[in-house]
Amino acid sequence: MKKIRTLIEEQERMISIMNFQMKDNSHDILSEQFTNVQATGKSTVPSWGGGKKGEVYFRSIVPELATDITRKKYSLFNYRKVAKYIKQDIEPTIIIDEPEIVTLPDYNVGLVESSFNDNQINPDFTTHSHAKEEFNKIVEDLVKYIGAGGIGNLNNMTIQGSADSAKPGLSGHDHGNNPYDGITDSSKRNQWLADKRAENYSNLIIKTVKEETGEDITIKILPGNNYYGQEGKRGLKWRSIEFKSNAEPYTPPTTGNPISEPTSDTPPDDDKKEIDLPTTQVTLSGPNGKEVMDGFIYTDGKNYKGPAILNGRDLGFGVSRPVTEDGLWNGKSTTSGSIKNGKLFIGGFEIGEIYPYDAQTAGIRIDGSIGNPAPTQIAGPITAINFVRTINGKTYYMLEDWWFGLV
Repeated sequence: MKKIRTLIEEQERMISIMNFQMKDNSHDILSEQFTNVQATGKSTVPSWGGGKKGEVYFRSIVPELATDITRKKYSLFNYRKVAKYIKQDIEPTIIIDEPEIVTLPDYNVGLVESSFNDNQINPDFTTHSHAKEEFNKIVEDLVKYIGAGGIGNLNNMTIQGSADSAKPGLSGHDHGNNPYDGITDSSKRNQWLADKRAENYSNLIIKTVKEETGEDITIKILPGNNYYGQEGKRGLKWRSIEFKSNAEPYTPPTTGNPISEPTSDTPPDDDKKEIDLPTTQVTLSGPNGKEVMDGFIYTDGKNYKGPAILNGRDLGFGVSRPVTEDGLWNGKSTTSGSIKNGKLFIGGFEIGEIYPYDAQTAGIRIDGSIGNPAPTQIAGPITAINFVRTINGKTYYMLEDWWFGLV
């Protein structure tokens, strides 16, 4: 399922993507948001009060993650870029959807457990749970068929009800104030039962499918089977409902999608052709240095191309890695930060030694990060998990290097 963001979250995401400078372009809505924060004197940036520990906020409208750090009143910023890997020129990988042929069988409802009690015209799903399961299966199949694009084939559906050999009576009836619409003849009453059962059952199908798909369908009601007085025709089989779609198997059109389409919460279909990602060597950074390991190259065929690995969160040196998806830190907008023995810690993760920033020794181009000012001191990098994709049943972790600078 696609993630729904609030307006503020979407603005903040745009800030990161666009390398947006808060003090520029004052007529832009994002700058207006910044101006409003400054004008009211309110800020979501946590202050460390001149100390060496406090909160770090990853969803602030203004760019700082924290402020008033140590007696020098530093502000904390983060800098990031795609983790290092051996570059390869590759074309976007395409997954070809092998379309599933969707069919609708005939349904004979009520052979195991009747949907209808004696003298009743509305299905009783409360008492008869199996009957409810049969109804749900019909709706599920129709929704799937319609969702695949087969609505145009559903133009000849029929339904036929039945009433067994028992004499229709008033015991337990659910006909309202005018039982059998005033009919007194037993055989005609039985016919009325058979027809009304089909009518009410079809109306329930139509209503539920409409709620699930938004589509209107029609079902033709055939004259019901009236077994009144016929020997041996008493019981479930003779009170069943027969529903037929009369629809041909439907084959959806074949489509090609970039390999980025499957996500961690949308596993790829089993019938998709399995295509593995191109392999590469990935460099993982952390407080203990760098480590090279086997990995993959992932591209969405548009804007993103970067390294991925399969090992999960314990990547390299056996060190657990933070997850920074959507700019959060392990799914949180606020976490802890501290400086201990010259090292920076964020959310319990050791980022590394704090050292004077130098463009050559730090290995990061500030103008290639997210538009933050150049730091005087910096810690990192630490390779983090940027986002997750499940492709052909395998979960890949996309990597990004993070630095933290004091300005």
